[in-house]
Amino acid sequence: GRTDFIKSGLSSLLQRPILGYGGTAFTSRWVNYLSLGKYAVMHSIYLEILVQYGILGFFAFLIILFQAFSGLPYLRRIRPMNSSTMLLYAPYLSLATLLFAGLALSWEWREIVWYFIGLSLVTSTQIFALSRKRKILSERHESS
Repeated sequence: GRTDFIKSGLSSLLQRPILGYGGTAFTSRWVNYLSLGKYAVMHSIYLEILVQYGILGFFAFLIILFQAFSGLPYLRRIRPMNSSTMLLYAPYLSLATLLFAGLALSWEWREIVWYFIGLSLVTSTQIFALSRKRKILSERHESS
């Protein structure tokens, strides 16, 4: 079952911990085939990232996620969640849902994960721009 895939992934991670085995669609299947004799995915986005890209790739993924969610605290300060601002929160909520589901999903879902990471990054960028604009306007108002 899935615990066998997890064991297979962890043992392969120990063999190539820094850079992994390479980012192809068949890496986790190949690793599972070598360990278990089955062509199957590992059913964990995080484990598949570790196996494919190693610890360095996983840390890079975490940094990107941190950046993707970095606008959320600012958004909560300038636009509290309500029915009219829900659209601004949608990329974050969708990405958080996918990342939670990633505990059981394979990395074959990567396209939609990257889509929502991209939306969250764009949303964060826009929120930072709005936050800076508000700060500049408030400083001008205070100085006059």
